[in-house]
Amino acid sequence: MSLNKSRVLRAIQTYLYKDISEILFQRYKEIHLSQQRLIDTSMSGFWFKGKMYSTGSKGVMHSLHPALHEFMEDYVTQSQTISEEQSYVSSYIQSVLNQCTEESQLYYHFPSGLHSILRDEGLDETPTSNLGMVTAIDFNQKGKELLLARMMLNMTGN
Repeated sequence: MSLNKSRVLRAIQTYLYKDISEILFQRYKEIHLSQQRLIDTSMSGFWFKGKMYSTGSKGVMHSLHPALHEFMEDYVTQSQTISEEQSYVSSYIQSVLNQCTEESQLYYHFPSGLHSILRDEGLDETPTSNLGMVTAIDFNQKGKELLLARMMLNMTGN
């Protein structure tokens, strides 16, 4: 099987961030629904700190109701934190993928918690030649640490 690196990247990203993305999306929806309950004519979205948050519906947009500011601050902060984390982690994953020429090398460089994802993608653990493993991938240490932390958070349900 040919190593489709972009497919592997997407599969790992989905595995790592699907749950937290769904949680954040639900919070976002709840804020929109609360805004609609508090300001009846706010079906199309709202403004918060100069940024428009739209539902896609047409209509008048109001400023976010003050009672929802704390919830929106929390949502924005968490979204930005996750986005920054994803950036580091994706960069790390991409650097590993770029260094590896064989499917089996991925099993060596990625933590064992990701091996089931690699297997689900049909990647073989058995080396096909005596190329050996690529030299240690020790750049983007922050991306690697965040990857491991995200895996632990996912395992503990946080």
